[in-house]
Amino acid sequence: DGDERLLDVTITPVVENGEVRTLRGAGHDITDRKARREELEQYETIIEALTDAVYVLDENGRFTYINDEFVELTGYDRETILGSTPSLIKDDDAVEEAEHRLGQLLSHQGPETVTFEVTIQPRDGEPIACADHMGVLPYEGEEFEGSVGTLRDITDRKEREQKLKRQHEIIKHSSNFFLILNADGAVTYQSPVPNSLLEFEPQNLVDESASKYVHPEDIELLQSDLEHLLQHPDELVVSEYRLRTQDGQWRWFENRAQNKLDNPLIEGILVSARDITNRKTREQEIQDLNERLELAIDGANLGVWDWDMRTDDVELNDNWATMLGYEPDEIGSHIDEWEHRVHPDDREFAENTLNEHIAGETEYYDTEHRMRAADGRWKWIRDVGKIFECDEDGNPTRAVGIHIDINERKTSRALEEERDMFAEGPAVVFKWREAEGWPIEYVSDNVEKVFGYESDVFETGEIRSVELIHEEDRERVAREVESNSDPETDRFSHDPYRVVTADDDVRWVLDHTKNIRENGEITHRLGYLVDITEHKQRESELQRQ
Repeated sequence: DGDERLLDVTITPVVENGEVRTLRGAGHDITDRKARREELEQYETIIEALTDAVYVLDENGRFTYINDEFVELTGYDRETILGSTPSLIKDDDAVEEAEHRLGQLLSHQGPETVTFEVTIQPRDGEPIACADHMGVLPYEGEEFEGSVGTLRDITDRKEREQKLKRQHEIIKHSSNFFLILNADGAVTYQSPVPNSLLEFEPQNLVDESASKYVHPEDIELLQSDLEHLLQHPDELVVSEYRLRTQDGQWRWFENRAQNKLDNPLIEGILVSARDITNRKTREQEIQDLNERLELAIDGANLGVWDWDMRTDDVELNDNWATMLGYEPDEIGSHIDEWEHRVHPDDREFAENTLNEHIAGETEYYDTEHRMRAADGRWKWIRDVGKIFECDEDGNPTRAVGIHIDINERKTSRALEEERDMFAEGPAVVFKWREAEGWPIEYVSDNVEKVFGYESDVFETGEIRSVELIHEEDRERVAREVESNSDPETDRFSHDPYRVVTADDDVRWVLDHTKNIRENGEITHRLGYLVDITEHKQRESELQRQ
């Protein structure tokens, strides 16, 4: 039939008398055996090319064959593995699991193969997670001849599974939940919603249009966001919408959305939603409180300042400016706006008081000082503030306070004190601060009759009390002031002394002084001076006679 066969031929020569007389031969057809051998060699080549570790166990559970990948996976040499049992690379639990799986294969109507996870212990290094795919070697009758299988390293897969599991747990216990929308705004995926963290019963939104659950007043914003995301796929859009819950309530959500339509793992617009209802409620309460506070501030005509102590920038409300007669846009946003308007005689005291508060020596910064108004006049202001923020090192970074117009009160008090002084007779009334040079804060209008100066000259700080006293009498007057500054002395009178007028005329005065204290310390002195020049002149004339 033209078929070619392979023969295994044996030829034997027949020798007679030392000569080969004939040849005798026998031939065996080995075509099928040769084919089986070639097939086996092909299988071995395929097995060696596999990336999985291949093994064969005999009926006694000993390795009879392993490929190179098995050697590389376990770290043992081939001679050590062959003839040994799986306990070489498996612990007792893993061996027991493999035997259980083999029992399934050998059972009546059992599966042809089984796949299960097993951990092997290589010669060196950490245990390796593997997938064991096992089957039974073909056999006839009742004689089990062994098993064959592959081990595949699934460490990377296990790590990915663990990562996914961890991410799922994070999402599960997060205060956020996630949605995926298609280009039309329909929900294609909704992550589990953590009931324990959200105060509403979650509903299944899949296959629903997101706009169905959005507040009517927010739908236009939602549609605008979707259009923007489709046109700008690389941008992150953050918006706040009200969503209707299953119980019919409207709750606020912050939604962070990104276009992932081209991402094959997502294929949609990814939205992270977070319930911010409580925050919005607090914000509304704060807004209502701020509105009431603004009304109170405007009603009380309080000037408010907010000072960034790191940059010296300051925020001032409109009342701060109008209190001094300025338009709000005439005032800048630097601390200089306050500093250069404070009266020169009051600046050091105000700054010292502020520094004491910054140093933590006082609970509040609280001082009264004069500030120059838009018309050039000096106006009394009470300045109260407090440090509200500090950095991580405890250094103050922000202070907030108010200005209160006390000019009318201060003027009224000065008038009352002046009336009290004049009740004892005509006099020039002075009020000066207990500081170097005795800076004058108030003088009565009749000062011009005695000293020849207008009252504004004193209040601007151009002339101080000590400069009015004749230079030959200054030291004595200073000693008298010092000797009457003890806590028990409220009022005292000087011996007559001389003063110098604007025209350099010398006049004699009698000075009656009242000590003014705050917290036990003398801060000001109030005095009235009576011109006794004519009286002194008459005394001199009588002495000459």
